[in-house]
Amino acid sequence: MKKVFTLIAALFIGVVVANATVYSFGGITSSMVTVNSAGALSAATITDSALCQYDYITANALMTLDVPSQLPNIEMQYTNTSTKTAFFKFYPNCMYTAGKNVSIVISNVNVNDSIIIHTTAKGTTSDTWTVTGANTSSNLNVTNASWVDLRFQATATTVTLKEINGGFKISSLTWFSNVATAISTSQANALIIRSVPGAVLISEPADVQLLSVTGKEVMTVLNTTSVSTSSLPKGIYLVRAKTASKNMIQKVVIQ
Repeated sequence: MKKVFTLIAALFIGVVVANATVYSFGGITSSMVTVNSAGALSAATITDSALCQYDYITANALMTLDVPSQLPNIEMQYTNTSTKTAFFKFYPNCMYTAGKNVSIVISNVNVNDSIIIHTTAKGTTSDTWTVTGANTSSNLNVTNASWVDLRFQATATTVTLKEINGGFKISSLTWFSNVATAISTSQANALIIRSVPGAVLISEPADVQLLSVTGKEVMTVLNTTSVSTSSLPKGIYLVRAKTASKNMIQKVVIQ
């Protein structure tokens, strides 16, 4: 497939923990995006009072966001026939699409790999997702009331997730590698840890420790899904989250 623009691997923070790779869609800027001569693309930076400053990109052709040198490869494809402005918006904690029919194509996966996207609708209209190359037990109609995890298990080496109703926000995509014949239940239901401005969020109540990169304890909060980081210096930290049956350690960047 001919690439219209390529988002280099460094734009996504890839964290590998216990066979899980987490791609963060927060913190991308238009200056990090390159385009070849085949693309019609423009970019700008503006301020949104509700969601802070963001960069945006408008394109009038097939667009591909690529993550080279990572497995799996993640591409986002859209053909803009309406010449929308600010189609892809890059916020500090997520990426936002302003229109429907955006596909997330995950290639080079194994059958039975597990894929989780953390998403919400972009506005008052509910999202409607379709999927090829995977099975799911998730409700694929997503409202903007809250962020949800949509879980998929690959049945083919390429999985295509397509939002067909009106745009969405996505903060992260987690991929669990199938290193044998099937992904374990413990991997598919692992704790999800992510950093957003002012907090570290956990997918379910857990005892949470924040550690410096040297292993020094910074703080501990028990039985929580959110730890405030507003008083901490910016930098890289380790987060340890533990429940009765799960234990996860992940590196995060606090901005």
